[in-house]
Amino acid sequence: MKKTLTWLHPLDMALLLMLLEAGTFFFVGFLQLYASFHFLVTGFLAGVAGTVLALGVWHIFGGKIRGNYPDAFTLSHINVAYASVANGIFLSVLFFVEDVVSALTAIPYIGTAAFGFGATVIAVLFLLIIYNLQPWKLHVTIGVSHKIASVRVVSVALIAGLYEAIILPLMLAHFSLSLPALMTFALAGIVSGFIGGMAGTVVFNYLACLLRPWIELQ
Repeated sequence: MKKTLTWLHPLDMALLLMLLEAGTFFFVGFLQLYASFHFLVTGFLAGVAGTVLALGVWHIFGGKIRGNYPDAFTLSHINVAYASVANGIFLSVLFFVEDVVSALTAIPYIGTAAFGFGATVIAVLFLLIIYNLQPWKLHVTIGVSHKIASVRVVSVALIAGLYEAIILPLMLAHFSLSLPALMTFALAGIVSGFIGGMAGTVVFNYLACLLRPWIELQ
């Protein structure tokens, strides 16, 4: 049954996104510094490794996502293997789209945010259309195990773009600091993921009634 996600707990989302951004961005930095892979391969490997690390820590420390769907729920487990491969594919596609739309960074004042929003919306649209059509689904635990059968593509893509529009400028600002390279990558992920996750979720909660992002659980 399709139900609309109407509210998410900002702190829960901030902590999860902090771990995901820190993990993936650390491995992006590591691979860029110590390997010579094509950027698409770097995106995939960083997405897989970073997600395994992030969700491993999240599960060990009892991470959860609380929200309304439209009734109250608590999500307590995300399938690590599926989420890791999915995030690896997402980062590869995102890096490719970013390479194509890099001209957006030239927009005065809002170039970085526009770049993050535009590239993420395109990448998520493409991947969610495929996700809804293919048979292999992400399993999560909300009381009992469910699979996410389908999602409202446009709404979820716009929400993902909104998060990235907040996170990317915060992330890039850290490269003006005089810190060791890997520390900079990790710190950028931690700070941007937490602040962006908190702010993005507050905005999502305000816009949810307009976007109506339904999710079908089975």
